[in-house]
Amino acid sequence: MTLCPARHDSLLSAALLAAALAMLAGCGGSSVETSPPEGWQADSTRWWTAEADTASAFRDLSTIEAMGVSGQAPVFSANADPTAEQVALAAKQDLEKLYRKAPETVDSLFAEHVAPRAGKIASAPNVQDSMDAFVKRSHDRITDHFYPPVQKLQLGEDIPVPYPDSLRSQGGSVWMQVRVSAQGEPRAIKMIEGAHPVLNDVVRRAITQMRWEPARVRSGNYGWRDIPSWTWVNVSLG
Repeated sequence: MTLCPARHDSLLSAALLAAALAMLAGCGGSSVETSPPEGWQADSTRWWTAEADTASAFRDLSTIEAMGVSGQAPVFSANADPTAEQVALAAKQDLEKLYRKAPETVDSLFAEHVAPRAGKIASAPNVQDSMDAFVKRSHDRITDHFYPPVQKLQLGEDIPVPYPDSLRSQGGSVWMQVRVSAQGEPRAIKMIEGAHPVLNDVVRRAITQMRWEPARVRSGNYGWRDIPSWTWVNVSLG
């Protein structure tokens, strides 16, 4: 799995985490706090604050179809003449990581700035050769009107990620889906992929301290409006 190259999610390398652990080596490394901090609630895979709308905060963002923005067109085949709707769906799937930030907002911008151009691609002599450039232009058109959230604090640098000495050899990769408020604060955290349960909770607790520049959507000709969004945080351990 890769992260969106533009305005990307957090990726903490093993080397960076090792440096953070070295800094914390003298702080009692055998016992770490893994429970949710004050103001947070939890179950087996999710943490959330009282402000979180749990009906929507933990939505499935794994695919365009799961987000509910795919439409009805079947994916086109390279051996068949596609419709504009099929080209649009293929472009949405290639823009999945951007959609993941704010599905309805991105889809509204897609409908306004991208979908009207899909017919031209559908009628191109070689659709497949035209798609890569079309997707890149589509991404640029959408991000002219929408900024995904951007981290202000870094795990392992601004925020310690300690874990017990006994688990340092466990390693693994932890993926968390985070609901980010319009104020740039985490409101809900859902585990997408986990490692050892203690490591998962250490990462979750660190994420509760993270802050972002919130997602923004263009409002009028000159202004911008902060909106809630999602981001995925990946931490490589060991």
